[in-house]
Amino acid sequence: MLTSALPVFQDHANSRFEGLCLLKLALAHEALGQHAEAITEARRSLPIFRRLRMVRHPRMAERILAECLARN
Repeated sequence: MLTSALPVFQDHANSRFEGLCLLKLALAHEALGQHAEAITEARRSLPIFRRLRMVRHPRMAERILAECLARN
């Protein structure tokens, strides 16, 4: 479901929800043990959150990155 939602957010230039969708995909991949995919999605979300000056979400993405890089 999230993978089909992502293009909708991208097409409508809704950066906030695009970033959140990428973060949720990263969390899902992390939970499934798919660390490479989690790393990719977390990395894609970071510039969006930083551009929007969101504080909590980049920290979550950075945590996912650190944990998955350690396991990958």
